[in-house]
Amino acid sequence: MVNQAQTGEMKIAVVSQELFTEAIRTLPLSPEHVELTMLANGIVPEYKEDRREEYVAKCLEQDIIPFSGITFEYNEKENLFVPTEQKIVSCEESTTRKAVEGGKFNKLDIKTWIRSPSQSFEDFKKEGGFLDLLLENGYQFYYGDIWLNHMHFRGYNAGDSKDGGLVLSAGYIGIKGLELELWSEIDSGDEKKLVNWFSELKDKYQHKQGKLIS
Repeated sequence: MVNQAQTGEMKIAVVSQELFTEAIRTLPLSPEHVELTMLANGIVPEYKEDRREEYVAKCLEQDIIPFSGITFEYNEKENLFVPTEQKIVSCEESTTRKAVEGGKFNKLDIKTWIRSPSQSFEDFKKEGGFLDLLLENGYQFYYGDIWLNHMHFRGYNAGDSKDGGLVLSAGYIGIKGLELELWSEIDSGDEKKLVNWFSELKDKYQHKQGKLIS
């Protein structure tokens, strides 16, 4: 059973690309479902009128298509991530021009599904894999929801729901840092692995950042 006092400490309130990357690469358990959002050069899309002009200018200077997004999902037959959806949420001439001239998508979503999570996640984070390609091209983590356990519902509310896992965020939905949620029926061996792993990350980045809020 999970120690409730212990779970209350499962947070690292440090926004660090190094921390997020290390957490992804060293996670000791295979996830059941993964959703990640990464941003080109860390530029957050701005839709408010008083911020749009500055945002668009910043994107164009860095060869990024403003208001653009692309989704990659894991293809089990090919064992690789393939684009499944592309979109540009803007009618501005500068955005159209940059899309034609060629540029990076601003927002990039990566998804794996419960039917093939382990292999897809390993392929994503392995040396020379898709994660390395994204990091080499300036993409930074903005948000991640990693399911380590899930519940399946039948009947009227049929579907799957997260029941424990990891969240990383650089400011999305009010969360900043890394959070680990353990679940009530977790195996004692798995609990020990996760708690020790998270504690090591916490100690390391507390020392590096010199600031930690639990």
